[in-house]
Amino acid sequence: NRLARMLDPAGGARPRFSVAASRLRRCTVGLIDRAHRADLRAVLAHRAPWIREVQMTADAEVHVADVTHTLGDEPVKSYGVGAHVKGIPQVPTGVRDAQRNHWYGSESRWLRRNLSASARRLLEEFNDVDVPLYHLGVQLFKRQAAEAKLHFFREAVQKQGALAGMEPNIALNLTFLNDSSWAYHFDGLGLRMTRFMTDGLKCLLTSRAMQCARFLQMPWPDDRDAVVSLDEVRHLIREAFPHGGAAYLVD
Repeated sequence: NRLARMLDPAGGARPRFSVAASRLRRCTVGLIDRAHRADLRAVLAHRAPWIREVQMTADAEVHVADVTHTLGDEPVKSYGVGAHVKGIPQVPTGVRDAQRNHWYGSESRWLRRNLSASARRLLEEFNDVDVPLYHLGVQLFKRQAAEAKLHFFREAVQKQGALAGMEPNIALNLTFLNDSSWAYHFDGLGLRMTRFMTDGLKCLLTSRAMQCARFLQMPWPDDRDAVVSLDEVRHLIREAFPHGGAAYLVD
């Protein structure tokens, strides 16, 4: 119930569907898999037009995580040390989607396709709040996508003054990357990428007690979360890392 716990941190190990659902209804919802990419683009262009779509340039190096594997009926064990995936690799060419982990995404599809009914029931029982919350999120996403398309359709009618054969062009502004590594982008900012930097940013950007406790090496229960004020987060970072760390992350 990870999604439900994120939306209802006060609920602890037993998040409340009613609270999580109420908060989810106030969110812009996105499904990020390829099947829903056009609808996601419409939702973001309508509700958050400042967000840019990221693509890799044609000459960017292909990473193993960019490769999709078409898998047969053999068990998937690439997560084992030195294991080999028996599949047909599909290597992208040209300008391409910057989404990563296609390799493991293809494994995930294989696992979902081959799950037994009993295993599926067990997972649904274990995530008994997230399952209905996910179905609600899908409904919200479809509704928001329809609203976005209607908005762009009306906008096109006003600009063009005609309906016949008209398809509104829905697009986000694009950013092209030559490299997808964290270090590449931090170097461009004049900063050295470290685990300290990324963990500290997660704490600062989320202001979540669980995330910050991990970064600050403070005791905190695994089944409970809370929002911490940004001023308190900065104070804790300065106390934990007075020599350089606070200046690196906060000041």
